[in-house]
Amino acid sequence: MAISTPVYVTREEVKSALDIKETARSNGAVDRAIMLDTIAAIETGHRNVNNGSSKGVYQMMPVVRRVAGGHDRAAAMRWLDRVIADMMHAGIEVSPFNVALVWRRGITEVRQGRVHERYYEYAVRADRLYHAYLSERTRFSSISLDSPAH
Repeated sequence: MAISTPVYVTREEVKSALDIKETARSNGAVDRAIMLDTIAAIETGHRNVNNGSSKGVYQMMPVVRRVAGGHDRAAAMRWLDRVIADMMHAGIEVSPFNVALVWRRGITEVRQGRVHERYYEYAVRADRLYHAYLSERTRFSSISLDSPAH
């Protein structure tokens, strides 16, 4: 059994990684955790629901569950990563609105520009909710724990 050597990084490397993450965020990349929370809220109100062939909080269809390896949060994250990779490969902007469309209808319909109005409305709701969640997280992360509450 080999003993792994610890890997150390410098402060500059950490800062660079954080700068890259911030740049990705400002370039329209989505926060995956917030996107999953958004999808769960719209699909089921965060309840574990089985509607016909759709299962779980994220309402994943059987073929998606097979590819993603289940219908829990980890599987949903794997599927979301695949959705985002497919979007990037297809040249579709990765935005909360577009991710919601692809999640709901698939890459083919979105790429062809043929999406029913109800799915467009789904994506509009997802985009609004995503930004509301994002602003809440930003608001709470800016609270200083060092100063006493007044």
